[in-house]
Amino acid sequence: SLIEVDPITPFLPSGDLDSGAFSIPAFNLVEHARREAEDIGAATVDVRHLLLSLMEMKSGPLHYPLHSQKYSPRGISECIRLNLGDGVFQGGRRTQLDQSRKGFHIALQILLQDAGERAARERADVIQEIHLARELVEGQNAGSRILEIEGVDRESLARVLAGMEYEEVDSGGVGR
Repeated sequence: SLIEVDPITPFLPSGDLDSGAFSIPAFNLVEHARREAEDIGAATVDVRHLLLSLMEMKSGPLHYPLHSQKYSPRGISECIRLNLGDGVFQGGRRTQLDQSRKGFHIALQILLQDAGERAARERADVIQEIHLARELVEGQNAGSRILEIEGVDRESLARVLAGMEYEEVDSGGVGR
C-alpha cells in the first residue's frame, strides 16, 4: 500500500518563499534566478531563469549529464540569455521583483511545488537542487524546450539524473 506523504511546500501561507523548505544550495539557486530576472528587467522569475542558474552553478546536477552528451553548460547559458533577450544589452531597466509568490511566473510556481512533492516522496527533508533539476528536465516548460531546441536528449538526461546520487555542497551561492 502507498503511504501518503505531505509535500514540502515552497511558499508560506503568506505567499512568501519559504527558505526553510529548501536546502541552502537550492534556495541560493532560486535566489540567483530571481536576481538574474531582476538584472534583465523581467516582470517575473520564470523557469528559464532557473535553468540559467543551474547552468551557471559550479558542479551543478546538470553539468555531468550534459557533458556526457557533449554539451557545455556555458554554451547552453548563452542560448538561454539569447532566449531571454538579455535586457542589459537592450537598454533594459533593472527591476525589483516581489520575493513572494507574485514575483514568480505561474510555471515556476508549479515547478517549485512539484519539486516539493518529489522531495517528500523521496523522503528528503527539504527541496534540493537535484529535485529542481529533475522537475525542470522532465516537465513541459520553457526550460525543457530550450534544452530540446539545443538538441539535448531530455530522456537520456532524465535517466542520468534519476540514477544520480547527487551530494549538495554549499558553495555560498551560484557564481557571480
